[in-house]
Amino acid sequence: MKFTNRHLATAIVGVLASSAALAAGDAAERIDTLDEVVVTAQKRTESIQSVPVSITLVDSAQLTRQGVTTITDLSKSSASLEFGSPGRSPGGGGVMRGIGTISFSPTAQPSVGLFVDGVPTGNTNPLALDDIERVEVLKGPQGTLFGSSSSAGVISISTKRPQLGVNSFSFSTELSNQDSGSDFSRTILKGAANLAFGSAVALRISGHANTDTGIFRNLVLGKDSRGSDDGVRARLLIQPSESTTIGLTAEYSKIFNKDYPTLVYRFAPAGSGLANALADCGVTPGPSNSDTCSPYRVYAKDRITNVSGQFDTDLGGNTLTVIASTRKATNEVNQDIIAIPRSITSVRFLPFPPANCGCVPIFEILPGGGGGAPQVADRKQNSLEVRLASATGQTFEWVGGVFGQKFTSDVNNPGGIRALFIAGGAIFAPDLTTASIDIQEYAGFGNLTWNVNESTRVLAGLRFTDTKSKESKRDSSNLTTQFPGVRGPFEVKANKVTYRFGVQRDFSPGTMGYATIATGLKGPQIADTFSNGQTFKAIKAEEPTTFEVGLKSALFDNRLAVNVDVFYNDVKNYQGQSCAPNNTGTVTCVAANVPKLKSKGLEVEIFGRPVRQLTMNLSGTYNPAKYPNGYLDEFGANLGGQQITYAGKTKVAFSAEYEWAVGAEYAVTLGADATYRSEISMYPSAQARFVVPSSTITNARLALKRGDTWSLALFARNIGRENFPRETFPTPFQPGPNGGLWQVFDANSKRLVGLQFTANVGGT
Repeated sequence: MKFTNRHLATAIVGVLASSAALAAGDAAERIDTLDEVVVTAQKRTESIQSVPVSITLVDSAQLTRQGVTTITDLSKSSASLEFGSPGRSPGGGGVMRGIGTISFSPTAQPSVGLFVDGVPTGNTNPLALDDIERVEVLKGPQGTLFGSSSSAGVISISTKRPQLGVNSFSFSTELSNQDSGSDFSRTILKGAANLAFGSAVALRISGHANTDTGIFRNLVLGKDSRGSDDGVRARLLIQPSESTTIGLTAEYSKIFNKDYPTLVYRFAPAGSGLANALADCGVTPGPSNSDTCSPYRVYAKDRITNVSGQFDTDLGGNTLTVIASTRKATNEVNQDIIAIPRSITSVRFLPFPPANCGCVPIFEILPGGGGGAPQVADRKQNSLEVRLASATGQTFEWVGGVFGQKFTSDVNNPGGIRALFIAGGAIFAPDLTTASIDIQEYAGFGNLTWNVNESTRVLAGLRFTDTKSKESKRDSSNLTTQFPGVRGPFEVKANKVTYRFGVQRDFSPGTMGYATIATGLKGPQIADTFSNGQTFKAIKAEEPTTFEVGLKSALFDNRLAVNVDVFYNDVKNYQGQSCAPNNTGTVTCVAANVPKLKSKGLEVEIFGRPVRQLTMNLSGTYNPAKYPNGYLDEFGANLGGQQITYAGKTKVAFSAEYEWAVGAEYAVTLGADATYRSEISMYPSAQARFVVPSSTITNARLALKRGDTWSLALFARNIGRENFPRETFPTPFQPGPNGGLWQVFDANSKRLVGLQFTANVGGT
């Protein structure tokens, strides 16, 4: 079914009308109100309905209901949020309102910042979501308070903090099997313990062990893929007095994906060497293809550690907060890009040299593959924030502070390319790329709210940011007399004052409106791909300016929130990516600035409990984000007027759960959610073959529970097996308007059916 804007409007009106009817028939019941929904979007605890920012809030109950276990799963909860491939995109690959960073550059910073308990994760981001209290998706530039990695928005994750004076334990598991209606097998184990030591000290320990088997299948080796994500976190809370708290956090996680292909084949032209080679090893390319036939046991491994601390104390009514952290991440990769045995490709590819290429046909690309040394990237990030916040309820409420961050990375990428001369004979070209990256950011910031009277507030915020990136690199496959040995160091820098101004007014006790203008800054980066004689190239800092007008209202005795906003985002020097065939027969992708980019649209957030039995969340967006006229793709075609890559024009995410009481202690819940996306281009090209069709992914859940002590649920996710790739790429063989296509996708494109069990003793 073609989903139109009229359908979106009809759905919203229908939800409101049904909620009104339910509320009218149940007015006598005591129902939880929205006063309990709090966020920290402005670095202080406030009701979500009083914050002049467009926010999608996802609490722990909704995370469980929707089966959100990883960062990328959040795209099913927020209509304005999408993700590229988290394996290679900075900061988790978030795309907000059509703006994001999808880049191979090691100096690239995210447009959508990811923060965990107030700590920026940068390019040392976690994947699993474990023991989470809530997730706040803040839309639009948040640079005044959150820094340069938040030029498009912020994902702020709050884990469950230790509770003083409470001893409690919780456990949950999720089990799915390929023999029981699922397309792959999944096991998730989670546990948490809150331990009180007297009245002033508490420790919370949580851990998870997640395993997915069979998302991909290697037909040559007869192996199913196996992915694991294991982690543990310890949070210590010390409260030496009523005015002072000290929090310490230590965590470790390890992600290991074995027999996971980097790319799978989405399309191969009929009769081509690629199509013949895939047929020889049994792979049928297509949107739902998850088969591969590499002769190697490929893998990717990530290890992430974090140690952080937070100190809060009252200073005469003002609160001093200090947050310090050190994060480390190691990524190890051993892959096979073409993923077809060279005994097949060396025969099938030979008659089909790449068009318009003075090169030899390549039949094997091995980044750390073929049993050689893996590619390794070691990353480290240290950050420190010191801020002072005034007490609330004053004529002038303010937050001010300083921030510093240093990120370093050492990259060691061995690999190789095998090729066959048409006249006979083969070559193996070993490659070793090493790089050293240093990124620093320092800032001072302030945010002020002037309470003009009981109903009107004036908003002002400023931040001065100084950032620089430096890189040295050696690429053994591109050494020339002009650029021998190590190149660099090459440095790019920027500094800028960004701001946020606005006005906010309460029109009634349950209705608030606001209008804001906000600017942001994402630091410059370095294009460091040396193909075709190119040396380092500076990519300018990205500078967005966003105008937003919003209305937040609470209906049905403050039980249902209906929030609407319109926005206009003008981005100067958008940091995109340009890809094109190179002189070795492969594809080179390098960072590139788009001089002007505009993103505009409408967002709707509806959430709450219109009646005690019904919990609902609806997030919708209409976002016609277009490339400017004159911006060209790899073949010189004008992308002007085309929807931005990775940005769908329309998206709706809906989740609801209804509960029936069964006796005095038990209840049955029925839940359902759906995510609709309009068509999305997954590659910066004017060719229609890179456009992924519209899709609707639906989930359902039926559970029996006993209060908050335990629940047992049967669930089904992606019931219709809708495929939604994160990215698509042209293959270097059979290029052109009808050439081969690769795609990247994850478990969300597979159907999953299983059981979910949770248990709590003494609390949650």
